Amino acid sequence: MLSCKSDERGCFVWYCKNCDEYHFERFGCNSRLCSPCGKRYADEWAERLSKKIAKNITYRHIVFTLPAELWQIIKDNRELQRVISDISYQTIQKAFSKMKHVEKLMPGVIVVIHPFGKDIEFKPHAHCLVTEGGFNRKGKYISLGEYIPYKLFHLLWQEGILNALKGHIPKETIDYLFRKYPKGFYAYVKPERINSGKRLIEYIGRYIRHPAIANSRIDRYNGEVVRFFYEDHEGKAIRKVMKYLISFLQLYSTFQKSISGL
Repeated sequence: MLSCKSDERGCFVWYCKNCDEYHFERFGCNSRLCSPCGKRYADEWAERLSKKIAKNITYRHIVFTLPAELWQIIKDNRELQRVISDISYQTIQKAFSKMKHVEKLMPGVIVVIHPFGKDIEFKPHAHCLVTEGGFNRKGKYISLGEYIPYKLFHLLWQEGILNALKGHIPKETIDYLFRKYPKGFYAYVKPERINSGKRLIEYIGRYIRHPAIANSRIDRYNGEVVRFFYEDHEGKAIRKVMKYLISFLQLYSTFQKSISGL
């Protein structure tokens, strides 16, 4: 990853008669963990997925987050990320059914779990691309309309995720989280309504599945630490130095070498 598109990897060279110049295109590392190479994989995935979903209906982007008290629990039990995915879908289904007073409305949902936040700390949350409606038991598509109640999502999300974690955390912790967050856990329904095929592909590739950090956000690396910047919720740029990232890269390099002979 660190040598991606560097001189040591080699390059394509071609000559252009029109401008009378030689042009160079360096080889990438083709790793899914690499920011520029990983983006290519994400774009290809988005293109394939966009061919399988309906483009004649409206979609919405919903984000489900967890309170800080649950981050370490999810980190220590990575299999619980599947629980986040399942409960995200169940929350959307229950909310849509209540809104239209239908026993069981079946929306179309793409769920991708992001284990990291903008600061690259472990802050698991779910990004969902959701049809603005769903099918009833008779197979009829029922549209929701533009309005989606935030409060309902907050409460259903909190209830669903805490009930699903009952076997993993003490009852006292669950009771505490219900008391501390009486309005539910934060779930954000983005206001934009996506109803064009091109915008849908962009959303899938850029917002739903993207690399952890773009190279453009890394502004310094001295061989030991990395400094990068990110924007907080108020749009203010914050710079952060990370040391443990290099340890991860060294570990990943060692792993690659260990399997190179297989």
